[in-house]
Amino acid sequence: MKTELNLAPGTIWHHVGALRRCLDYGGRRNITALVINPIRQLPNRYAQYTEKDKSVAQAHDPDYERRTDDERDRRLERDEEARIRQILNCVKPAARSGL
Repeated sequence: MKTELNLAPGTIWHHVGALRRCLDYGGRRNITALVINPIRQLPNRYAQYTEKDKSVAQAHDPDYERRTDDERDRRLERDEEARIRQILNCVKPAARSGL
């Protein structure tokens, strides 16, 4: 998936996770003859791109661009926590009191 499709690591995790859940389900229902789910044996960070992956992908596709996960980092605004707590306590926000 990394060298041929150039998928982002998060996308690879989603695909592999779906397969892992299918194999787990099959094992619980005795549909498969697997004793151990082989997907669970993958090493940590298996979806991260290495230099070897980069060289193989570049040989496969000259226009290769290394994919990374888009990390999200959001912080609460100054009074956002207080507004959230008010909503959780069933107090209407001031902007919505006219509805």
